[in-house]
Amino acid sequence: MPARHFDGRRLRTARREADRTTAEVADDVGVARPQISKWETGTSFPSMEKFPAIAKAVRKPLDELFPRDGDPDLLDLRCDAGLTQKEAGSKIGTSHIPVSNAERGRKRLDGSYVPALAKEYGVSEQALLAAQDRSFGVVTPAAPSAVQVPQTLAEKISYLLETTYRSGGAPSDME
Repeated sequence: MPARHFDGRRLRTARREADRTTAEVADDVGVARPQISKWETGTSFPSMEKFPAIAKAVRKPLDELFPRDGDPDLLDLRCDAGLTQKEAGSKIGTSHIPVSNAERGRKRLDGSYVPALAKEYGVSEQALLAAQDRSFGVVTPAAPSAVQVPQTLAEKISYLLETTYRSGGAPSDME
């Protein structure tokens, strides 16, 4: 489930309160004019990268128009900055691959990318690293809403025993 919630009715209300037409909002966001109507009626949904531009076009704060559940992960931070993976990679002098891998919890960002990416996302380096921890499912004081991922071999074995043999019994020799 995405961290931010999209509600077409909320968008329509905000657009009307801002006294903006669908054509004006579409021009500001950079989409075809009928797209705004489709978003407002719920027949289609904007990509998360469009949320900042939509909020700006209807003159509402991002957090008010698209409320967030929980703390952001790397995908959320990138989308809040209004960047695609390709754009984010370009801004830090690389391809989209390191950004994609980090967002999907496959490979952590190289430390040299952290300061530049934090700046592009408009967050502190600590906030970026906490978001990365959440992308990897790691519980830390900075990322308390994530799930603990076993790190050592002993933790992995204990995790498998606990989740596979919930009755408390041990596996048989055959198992």
